[in-house]
Amino acid sequence: MAVARRMMHLGERTPPPLVCGMPHFPKVKESDPRTGFLEQAEYDKLRLHDHALWLRALLATYYTFGFRRAELLSLRVRQVNMVDNTINLPSGGTKNGKPRLIVMTAEVRSLVTALIHGKTANDFVFTHDDGSQVIDFRGAWKKMFSDAALETRKLHDMRRIAAEKIDQGRPHPRDRN
Repeated sequence: MAVARRMMHLGERTPPPLVCGMPHFPKVKESDPRTGFLEQAEYDKLRLHDHALWLRALLATYYTFGFRRAELLSLRVRQVNMVDNTINLPSGGTKNGKPRLIVMTAEVRSLVTALIHGKTANDFVFTHDDGSQVIDFRGAWKKMFSDAALETRKLHDMRRIAAEKIDQGRPHPRDRN
């Protein structure tokens, strides 16, 4: 709408005017920017209540690296390199189409190691105990926050905390070991 509005205004100002009688385009109120963050103390409290291994690994990976939901849930064992200690996100698996190579922290490495134990290269990393792919974890996510007596946060809050650390050039609090 902003582009259409701008074009109409420019057309009205052009000699001779290309647009006569500019129509009114009401502006739609934009949502306020999201502000939720998950503090280190809250993360530490959540770690005590993420009972399933896949949920514990999901929380740690999201909090540390700020992956997008689809990037993480579609992650395959072949993308994890335990020798180099990296997770490879190929260009086709990222929103912006650019590949990323992530160096795992000690916590994420130990959790991912336990998750991929006994799996083949084409298996998903994040699976339930029965081997089925984790697709919808909203119930487990809400229960984890409820059990920790914390207000449920959006998954996107993890992206903001990871991005904040990168933008400020500081190491993540858990990377200071």
